Amino acid sequence: AGNKEVALAIARTVHAIDPDLALLAISGTCLEEAGRELGLATYSEIFADRGYQSNGQLVPRGSDGAMIHDADAAAERLLDFLKTGLMPVVDGDPIPLKAQSICVHGDGPSAVAMAQQIRARLEAEGVAFAPFTAG
Repeated sequence: AGNKEVALAIARTVHAIDPDLALLAISGTCLEEAGRELGLATYSEIFADRGYQSNGQLVPRGSDGAMIHDADAAAERLLDFLKTGLMPVVDGDPIPLKAQSICVHGDGPSAVAMAQQIRARLEAEGVAFAPFTAG
């Protein structure tokens, strides 16, 4: 959510349903901030298969660098991010992001295979996977 009012409305709704629910938000967004402001267990998400811009937003689909189709390239980028906290961007220097969750878009024909390959590579490099939980 890029609009603070919308982000707060979403976070308030989640909180009203159950303040012990976890909120998953794209790293660096208003939703991430709103969830934390309301005391929700808020987890930051990054994208394994999407390109980023220097403003922290995803590269629009259809633009050069929007999608990463190679699982090895995606895994290598994630490993670099996990070591440095910096995400490469298409239009400048890497930017700082936070992440407790990694998303692979499920709308492509190879999404499951890509997720499996990325996970296997990260685990082979010693990255631990665990579920996130709320209160």
